[in-house]
Amino acid sequence: MIAARYLVALLLPMAACSTPPSCPAPAQPGLLAQLYFGGNVTDADWDDFITRNVMAAFPEGFTVLRAEGAWKGGSEHSHLLQLAAPDTADTQQRLDSLASAYRGRFAQQSVLRVIQPACIAF
Repeated sequence: MIAARYLVALLLPMAACSTPPSCPAPAQPGLLAQLYFGGNVTDADWDDFITRNVMAAFPEGFTVLRAEGAWKGGSEHSHLLQLAAPDTADTQQRLDSLASAYRGRFAQQSVLRVIQPACIAF
């Protein structure tokens, strides 16, 4: 029940996805994506997934955080992938491909994705 409350809280901001933000210069409109990867994955397998899949899909850069999570009543080690990117169909496709690759490789039911409009500046 607790996990469901957190899931609802995480998904509520997605209602804003249809309207790009008005960004002050030098920032540009884009998106902030967070992907939550769970399951019993070894460090070596995770590092390989990052190298083969994530770095190939998003060579521009990303951040990975180790986390503890819960899914359907069980706790598990998790990784949170966070990145800022242009809000394009190509970005969405790359995010979908990452989630699909992870589900297939590590026999996972789901990869939670939270995608929000953002102002991006480097």
